Amino acid sequence: MIEELKKLGYSNIGLDIDNSNVLKFFRDKYGLYSSIVPEFYRDGINFTWQVLWYLPKREWTEDIINDGTMMYGDNGECPNFECAEIECINKMIEITNNNIKKVMDFALEVFNNEQEKLNHWMEGPKIAFGGVSPRMLIEQGKIDDLYQFLYRIEHSIYC
Repeated sequence: MIEELKKLGYSNIGLDIDNSNVLKFFRDKYGLYSSIVPEFYRDGINFTWQVLWYLPKREWTEDIINDGTMMYGDNGECPNFECAEIECINKMIEITNNNIKKVMDFALEVFNNEQEKLNHWMEGPKIAFGGVSPRMLIEQGKIDDLYQFLYRIEHSIYC
């Protein structure tokens, strides 16, 4: 988990990882929210965890617009609070990596599967991104901004 967190830009790693700081990192950088709630039973307590996020506009459908909150999530149960925090963090890593993979697959498609051209484009600063590179946008957690820009390139929308 530590190596995955480093890849995603989490730098506050010491001997012990403060789970609450990691959860705040994902909230602030990637827009992933966690909820951990105790459920009391006659025989003990379980902790239900959820990871929630706003669905990107590109994925909105008529049904979601009419009936939804634009929040999506994934959840599970654990026997203790720390386990629930760790499960949330692992799910957040998975979601973030999947989102990065999706945007990179789409970018490769936009660049006609020419990896070399894509790599060159990803490294150079762009005026549209305030002078930062598309790769830096990913590192800043602005994955959806990059996706929207690639969509405009693909459909020749120059605004």
